[in-house]
Amino acid sequence: MPPAIDEDGVKVDSFAIEETACDVIAIGNQKGGVSKTTTTVHLAAALGEIGRRVLIVDMDSSTGATSALGVGEIFEGTCEVMLGAVPLTEVILRGHEQDEMTLPRGVDLVCGRRNLEHLEGDIREKNKFADPANTLGRELQKIADQYDYVLLDTAPNTNLPTRACYEVARWFLIASMPQQLAVEGIQAAISDLASVREHRNPSIELLGVVMNCVDGRRTRASIQQIEHVQAGLPEDAGLFSVIERTTKVSQAQQLGRTILETDPEHKVTGQFRRLAAEVEDRIQRRAPRLGVV
Repeated sequence: MPPAIDEDGVKVDSFAIEETACDVIAIGNQKGGVSKTTTTVHLAAALGEIGRRVLIVDMDSSTGATSALGVGEIFEGTCEVMLGAVPLTEVILRGHEQDEMTLPRGVDLVCGRRNLEHLEGDIREKNKFADPANTLGRELQKIADQYDYVLLDTAPNTNLPTRACYEVARWFLIASMPQQLAVEGIQAAISDLASVREHRNPSIELLGVVMNCVDGRRTRASIQQIEHVQAGLPEDAGLFSVIERTTKVSQAQQLGRTILETDPEHKVTGQFRRLAAEVEDRIQRRAPRLGVV
């Protein structure tokens, strides 16, 4: 794949983690409220359930993934790492080591905090030449051999943390819903992805789209929206199996848990497990690697 070139024709370094058993997946959508965070934490839990080592990095100032896992804003996290103030290894919450919390099996966490809102201003004040994507990429490289997957939970916009996610990720997974605004967010994300591939990270690829909160009755409107999305996606990066709507998911998150832990036999629990299997299968078919069997 050719190197990324900026607008002045200068080669741009890519910070994506390559040649490793670790797959870095950014999860997002330009539209908020599409169960992006729900997708992140449940995919992580489902992968952890089958023995994978997963690190969630909360890159959203709304701290959705951090809150969904029952963790408060009491730990240093992604903002401090991207400012270069703290090594990533010092802010990873390792579930098996935390007495005050219970993370899903096989899942560790780097917390998000509200201070991510001020990252751009903090960088200008402390070091205007700092490159947070470079910093994040270097830090992730240091822990790549400890995990099978790193999941980056992004904000629903292209702020500085989100742009850094695009630059360090190998894969981009879009979370959406069968609603018009959410579908428009898919197209915006795909457009951004193409720009990133051209100018900053030629290695990043669209992994696919997850449709959340689908009506189990499969209404005509939802079916049409899903078919419309599928028609606009490449064959090897199309829709994954849908995730149906259930209040059990939000009830679990209010407890700082996932539905895999609170309702292991629920239909939607099975759908998240199938999503994890499909993600692994798609990655292995498109970019076979060692470390996952």
